Amino acid sequence: MVESIARACIIGPRPRDDEPKGFLWEGELSVLVGLLRAVSPVRMAETGVNTGRTAAYVLRHVPSIVEYMGVDVPTGYVTPLSVQCQEVPTNPGFEAIRNPKFRLVIKPRGSYDLGPTDLGELDAMFIDGDHSAEGVANDTKLALECVRPGGVVVWHDYYPGDKWLGVAKYLDELPMTRRILRVQGTCLAYLPV
Repeated sequence: MVESIARACIIGPRPRDDEPKGFLWEGELSVLVGLLRAVSPVRMAETGVNTGRTAAYVLRHVPSIVEYMGVDVPTGYVTPLSVQCQEVPTNPGFEAIRNPKFRLVIKPRGSYDLGPTDLGELDAMFIDGDHSAEGVANDTKLALECVRPGGVVVWHDYYPGDKWLGVAKYLDELPMTRRILRVQGTCLAYLPV
């Protein structure tokens, strides 16, 4: 089971005033920013960039980032989980695309079509794409191959006991040699690498 920690330990109990509404719960973007600032990432990637709302927010609040790669699938992609079919973007990355630090990566099968050489060494990776157990396994493997020691891997949509998404199912079955922490009051889990 993923260990819980208090949200206040990460960034404080309240979300920032400019935190946009969207797929993340209230306050989760602020927690993500706190996790990222703790490692001062220069290069990071996000699987499941969707509209680019998270990327745009992170780029505004984490000044150390020089390159943010947002990975997604093309319009018309059929998701492995029917519950995610509404999440396929019609205009991927549009909220961040004007930022020169943002690079949109669209692949026919999203992150399944990427390897470590495509992403290079990263300081952080935010996993929020395919939430099937297989998709989470793929993205986690990719993250662990790319994120340098001292970096962080963050997963979204970790719901203990969830029967629809594979995030908790996959993370809870990982060997305990890796210590993944859950941020209490959010759907975020993270691993300091």
